[in-house]
Amino acid sequence: MAVIISHALIFDKNGRFLVLCRSKKEKVLPEYWDLPGGTVRLREDPMVAAIRETKEECGLEIFDLELFTHISTWDSVKKEKFVTLFFKAEKYSGNIKLNQNDHQEYSWVSKNEIRKIRTVKYFKKILNYIN
Repeated sequence: MAVIISHALIFDKNGRFLVLCRSKKEKVLPEYWDLPGGTVRLREDPMVAAIRETKEECGLEIFDLELFTHISTWDSVKKEKFVTLFFKAEKYSGNIKLNQNDHQEYSWVSKNEIRKIRTVKYFKKILNYIN
């Protein structure tokens, strides 16, 4: 059985997208840049999970999501299959307020700017799909 992860790729009016810097306290990949998202709960719709995780992690309400792309990976350490779904959102409301337990900083970045910062591994795969 695969673990399903949902992420939100939130674009602003300038075509930049929101990234969050994982907290120094995180056990997995501290201080790496990531998209809002997390594990889909049992019986939870993956799109609903992306909306929930975004609200929990940075305080934004996101709307009119559409499936952007997905990746599938095998974690040889955990011996688990992960399927990660990426949902695109261009409509959002609210002000960013980070959950300090999860993230310490945020930024709106372009595709070129994201290449210059330390990101989680999947960014290399999904950058090909971002215009």
